[in-house]
Amino acid sequence: MADIRVAARSAKLGLPDAELGFSPTGGLTYLLNHIVGASWALHLAMTAQILTAEESLRIGLVTEVVEDTDLEKFVLALAQRLAAYPPTGMKNIKRSFNMALESSLSAALTLEAEYDAACYRSPETRQALRNFIEARKKR
Repeated sequence: MADIRVAARSAKLGLPDAELGFSPTGGLTYLLNHIVGASWALHLAMTAQILTAEESLRIGLVTEVVEDTDLEKFVLALAQRLAAYPPTGMKNIKRSFNMALESSLSAALTLEAEYDAACYRSPETRQALRNFIEARKKR
């Protein structure tokens, strides 16, 4: 249930539910289809196959693999970087991408325009734009 999924190189991921006589819960039937696609979602659910971190990266189950010793430092730095971004844009990114999974291109374009306007009204976004432009001028 994470937007960005980072795994340590030694991680093993899978769904043991079938082996235990269960079916996936917690929204996994919905989420896994959207994350890795229907074929891999069913494969993982039905076979109870355990994947390495690299295999998980290859199918899109995780978005990044880092060395075990670097995991905590990596995710903390990533979290700090994301937390420093203007919040209106971050909120709208998540909302618009989630909505776009189940809507038309026309609806997505309309929502993007609405969210973009909201971002331009945000003082944090305007400051981020000024900072971006100034940094470009210095190059």
